[in-house]
Amino acid sequence: MKKYFFLITIIGILLSCNDSKKPPVDYMLISGTVKNAPDDLILAIGKTHQIIVKDGHYSDTLRIDENQKQKLFVQSNIMKDVRFYYKPGFDLNISFDFNNFKESLMVSGKGEKYVDFINDIRKINFTHGELDEMKLLPEVDFVNKLKKRFDKQKEYIDKDDVLDADFKNKERESVHLDYVRELMSYWKHNKSKDNFIIQKKLKAFDFSDIERYKEAHLYRHFVNNYFEMLSKQYMSENDVSIYKAYANVLIKENITKEMKEKLLSDYFLDFFNLSPYDKNFMSIEELEEIKDIYIEVSENERDKEKVKAAYQKISLLQAGNPAPDFSLANEKGELVSLSDFKGKYVLIDVWATWCGGCVMDLPNFKKLINEYKHKNLVSIKVTLDKNEEVWKKYITKRNLTGINLMGNKKFTSDYNISTISRYILVDPEGKIITVNAPLPDSKEIRQLLDKIT
Repeated sequence: MKKYFFLITIIGILLSCNDSKKPPVDYMLISGTVKNAPDDLILAIGKTHQIIVKDGHYSDTLRIDENQKQKLFVQSNIMKDVRFYYKPGFDLNISFDFNNFKESLMVSGKGEKYVDFINDIRKINFTHGELDEMKLLPEVDFVNKLKKRFDKQKEYIDKDDVLDADFKNKERESVHLDYVRELMSYWKHNKSKDNFIIQKKLKAFDFSDIERYKEAHLYRHFVNNYFEMLSKQYMSENDVSIYKAYANVLIKENITKEMKEKLLSDYFLDFFNLSPYDKNFMSIEELEEIKDIYIEVSENERDKEKVKAAYQKISLLQAGNPAPDFSLANEKGELVSLSDFKGKYVLIDVWATWCGGCVMDLPNFKKLINEYKHKNLVSIKVTLDKNEEVWKKYITKRNLTGINLMGNKKFTSDYNISTISRYILVDPEGKIITVNAPLPDSKEIRQLLDKIT
C-alpha cells in the first residue's frame, strides 16, 4: 500500500511540475460576427492592428504590452467603436449589425464585465454641454458639483467585487485625473478670476512622480497638459514664444530636477520628431532658436545630442531642399521611385487603412486630384500599413486608382513621419515645396496648387 501511495505522490509531483512549465498566456482572443458587413470590412485596434471581417465573421489574437483600455474601431464613414479592456487570457466576442451598430452591439465572453463597466462609468460623466454650462458657475459651486460626480464614480468602482484590482486602480487613477483636469479647465476658462480653491487643489497635486510619468499614460498626458496650459498663460503675459514660455515655466515650478529634465526633453524632442504642421511655416532661424532654448536650459547631455540630431533632420526638409528619393513597391510588386516623376509636381498622401482620419480623407484626395488632372501634377498614395494583404484588398475594395505604394522605415525616417495623415508636395525639379501640405478638402491646398501649377 505504501508503494502505491509513494507512486501516486511521485506522479502528482511530476504532473504539477509539468503544469508549472507551461508558459503564462500572453495574449487575448477577440472574435465576433458582423451582420450586413461590407466586403472585406476592416476593424482596427490601435494604430497598427487590423482585422479583416470575412463572410460576416472575424477572429484574432491580440498581444499588447500593457493591460489597458482599448478601442475596437469599425471603418466606416460614421464613427463606430466599442471600448474594451485588454488582458491576457480574456476571450471576448463583440458582434453587431453594421447598419445598426449601437442598437445591435452584443458583447459576451471572458472580459464582458469589463466592457459593461467601462460603458456604465462613462454614463456617470457630464456631457460636454453640461461641463460648458458648469464653467459659468461660481468657483465653489463648480467644485462642489464636480466633486459629487467624482465621489459617485469612486463609489461605483469601490462597490464592485468582480473586477481585478489592477483594473480598478487604473479606473480610480482615470477618474481622479479627469477630476483634476476639469479643475484645470475651469481655471483656464475663468483665468481672470482668483480661483483660490482650485489653485490650492492643483498645488497639492504631485507633478513630480517620475515613475508614474514613465509608466502611466494617463498621468503623463495630464502632467503634459498642465504645464502646457501654464506655458500658454505665461506666453500671453510675457510676450514670448510658447517654447521659451515652456522652458521658463519648468525652471520656476517646484518639481524635482529629474522630472524637469524629463519634461523638457520630451517636449522639445516631440516638437522636432512628431512633425507638427506649424514647423512647415517656420524659418530655419526660428527652428534653430527653438533648438537653442533647449540646449541652454537642459543639463542632459545625451538628450541635447538627440535634439541637435532631430533639428538637423528637420532642417533638411525645409522648402527648397531636395526631396529624399524613395523606391517603393506598388500592389503588383513593381518598384516606383520619386525620381521617376522629374518634370512634374508630385503630391503624396501618406496614409494607412487603420487611420480613421486618413480613410475619411481618401474621397477628398480623389476629388482634389480630379480637379487638377489636367495640370502637371502626379498623385501618389503611400501606405504605412504593415499587413500587405489588408492594403491590397483595401485598394480593390475602395477602387483606389492611381499610384499606390507601400512605405517602409526608410521612407518614414527620411520624411520624419510619426503621425498621419501627411501630405507632401514636391516640385518638378525634385525639391520640397512642403512636407506638411494642407488637407485635401481645404481651400489652402487649392490656393497652393493654383499658385504653382
